Order: sequence, then structure tokens, then C-alpha cells
Amino acid sequence: MKKYVPGNIDLDKLIQDSGMSKIKGFHPDKLVLLLSEIAEKPITSSGFAEIHSKRLQSFVHNYKEYLDPFYAIGIIEQDKSFSYELYSKVCGYKFSEKYSSTVKGAEIEYPPLVRKIAKEKAKKLKTCKRNKHLVKWFNSSLTVDHDQAVSYLPVYNEEKKKEQELLADKRRIISNTWYENYSIKCLELQWCECKDPDESYRKAFISIDRINDHDYSLSTDTTVNRFYSTITLMPSDFRNFLRYDGKELVCLDIRNSQAFFSLGLLKEENIEEIIQVAEKLNKRDSKLCYKRRYQPPNLPSSSIILVKSLQSIDSQEIERYKKLVLSGKIYDYFEQAVREDLGITYPSRKVLKKEFFRVLFSSNRFFGQPAAAPKRIFQKHLPGIYEYFSQLKRLHPDIIPIVLMRRESYAVLQCITKRISKEHPEVPLLTIHDGIATTRENVDLVESVIHEELKALTGYSPKLKSEVWNYKNLKYYSKWRQNQT
Repeated sequence: MKKYVPGNIDLDKLIQDSGMSKIKGFHPDKLVLLLSEIAEKPITSSGFAEIHSKRLQSFVHNYKEYLDPFYAIGIIEQDKSFSYELYSKVCGYKFSEKYSSTVKGAEIEYPPLVRKIAKEKAKKLKTCKRNKHLVKWFNSSLTVDHDQAVSYLPVYNEEKKKEQELLADKRRIISNTWYENYSIKCLELQWCECKDPDESYRKAFISIDRINDHDYSLSTDTTVNRFYSTITLMPSDFRNFLRYDGKELVCLDIRNSQAFFSLGLLKEENIEEIIQVAEKLNKRDSKLCYKRRYQPPNLPSSSIILVKSLQSIDSQEIERYKKLVLSGKIYDYFEQAVREDLGITYPSRKVLKKEFFRVLFSSNRFFGQPAAAPKRIFQKHLPGIYEYFSQLKRLHPDIIPIVLMRRESYAVLQCITKRISKEHPEVPLLTIHDGIATTRENVDLVESVIHEELKALTGYSPKLKSEVWNYKNLKYYSKWRQNQT
């Protein structure tokens, strides 16, 4: 059973030099598993991978004795702050810069650990009962061009690091520049946020290696019902190396997916469903120590407040918002409003979309912050909708993104793909949340069902984006080819 550890670490030498083998019940596979937990976990905004102490203890009861030598010699860094969740301590871990750039596979053969890992995988797979029609496509016909993908990795990593350096330089310049409008400075600093290229490298390598080994890591999230696999966790550029039965894949994405499903929030008949979701979230959060300070509202009376708030929105405003979303122009409208009011232009479509979601999903308390200027512009241009969305967030701070993802998951997983699987069981289907990938000859069929099912479910037909997964669509294709010649 394979796990992943830093690529430039010599475990045998470290075990020998540290005297770790003297730990009671020591086994090198226990150390591999602990290191893999850090290597495979995503880095949070704190800059660390957050891991429950109970999780580490479930695998290695004296895990601290294994990790202490790594702190002492500077291989692992630990966040000094921590939180408690479900009465379990959550700490932040990361590898120091020298050990964070690469990973390598390491086999675990210690029977007790193998059994525990297998049991955990089986437990995750049980969450996919409603998605069996998708699970069946994760078989030996799903392949990755391993050698080509691995040869692309160094180019990808090098270019990502260049982008990170440019953004870091830009951030330094902005930080040292005086702005008349402090809000604009905060926004431009926000736009310089960049994912750690080393983390992207690790995610890419692990996903390539797992698919090559037919290890698909299937699970379904119990909060938003999203279906996860090695493909959903894979950096999007590397999906261009995937094939099914040797054939290229084409992915059909719902354009402006979150905005599209937000139209359902503006229907009175969906208010009770939203309140039910909020009740479950508040019940869950009551068990989380770090969220106990949040006091949920009186939900029954909220129904009356929400209906009144929705009914008070000008019908022309709702029609304008609906038209912008269905035409695919909601982001352009938002960008133009920000440009006219603040005199700034977003540096890329990706940043624009991220800012729009920040406006839609961020807390009501964020409204007065300097970086919330676009949120205030949204309120200015769509006041009724903004106020209604603010009322929804009083049910639970995360209610909007959670409800939207739940509706998206239901549409894609339980309506569209389930119908295709029933009527055309021979059509391969791979999902990436709001996207459905299939082979070229089945694209028209899948597109037709998407439109029909979403029209029946929401009353609206969305715009779709088609993306072919092949080498020429790699972001750094030209540089990669140059390196190969």
C-alpha cells in the first residue's frame, strides 16, 4: 500500500541518526504514514496542513515521539497556534522549504497499518452508494500517460514558481506604495495571492501516480454531497494526460455554475429547504468547540422574514440579475461596475470570478472592511438581492455556498449522470463537480441531457463550456515541447 513522503528525505539514515528505533513498538512504516499525512494534506490559509491529533493517534498512538526528532533537526515545522474541533486538538504541520518541493512513493507493509488504511478506504467508498453509476468508470480503462505527465512536471513547477515570484514582487511594490484609496490597495494586495507551487507539484505527482496504480480515492462529501476522486483533486492542467479506453476526453462545464444555481435561491418555494439545511449545519456546529460562539437565529420565524425580504425585491432587479446570469454576462457586469465605481480593472478572469464569489459568500461582517469595496458595489447595483442574501447568511454564515453546491451536486450526480447511465450504460462519465467528462463521440448526447435535466430541475437552460483534454491544451505546452527537443 503506497503512501507519499518528501522526495529528498533518507528515512533509513534519519532513523539511524536520531535513535528513533529505540521508541517502544517502533516500526518504520508508522513513520512513513505520519509523514504522508503531512505531505498529502492541503495547505490552509495559515500556511500549514491542519491535522486532528485523534487522527494521528488512531494510526500511531505515540505519534509525538516519532515527530519530535523532525522538529529538532528542522525537517517539520509546527504551527504554534492550534484549535479544538470535536474535542480533538487540531495542529498545523508543514515540511521546511528544503523538504517541501518533491514527493516520492513509499510502500507500507506493516499489517496493522495496512488493515487500518484499507478499512478507512472501504468506509469512504461506502459514502458513494448513491454514485455507483460513476464509481464503475474508475477501472483499468481509465489511464494517465504517466511518462509524459512526469516529464511535464518540472516545467509546470518552474513556471508556477516564476509566477509566484512575480506576484511576490508585485505585492512588495504595492505594500510600499502610498494609495489615496486604501480600499484599492487592499484589493490589489488580495489579487497577489498565489497557491504554493510546491503544493501544486505534490498534488500533481500524487494524482498521476495514484491513477497509474488504479488508486482512485473515491468518496462523497456528507455536507454538500460532492463526489470526490483522484481526478477532482488533480491540478486541472494534468487532466490533459487522462484517457479512457485510449480515447481523448472532453469535459462539459456549466458556465457560471454557482451564479446559475443562485437563481434557485430567489424562489419562494425553496426557502423551507434552505432553512432545513441551516438547521442541520447549526446542529453540526453546536458540537464544534471553535464555533460555539455563533448563536443561530430562531429558524421558524426566519421563514417569514425571508419571504418578506424576497417579496420586497423589485421584480425588474430580479429579471436583470436572471438575464445577466443566463446570458453568461454576470461577471462582465460586475467587472464593469467595479471599474466605473473604483477605477480599477481585474488582472484576469480567474481573479474576477474569485472576487465575485467573495462578494457572494463572505460574511455580512466583512461589509465594512477596506477590501470589501466590491461587496458594497454589488449592494449598490443589486440592493434587493444583496439584502436577501444577507438575510440568508443570518441562518448560517456558510449557507449560500453550501446550498449552491448541494443543488449543483444533486443536478450533476443524481439527475444528469444518473439518467445517462440508465438510458446509455455504455457511455463513460467522469465528473469534476460542475463538469462532466466523456469521450468525444458522446459529447452531443451528454450536452443534450444536461440542458434537458437542468431545464426540468431549475426552469432554466445554462450556457456550457467544452474543453478537450489533450496535450495541446497544456498551459505550458510550448515550453514543455522545447525541453523535449
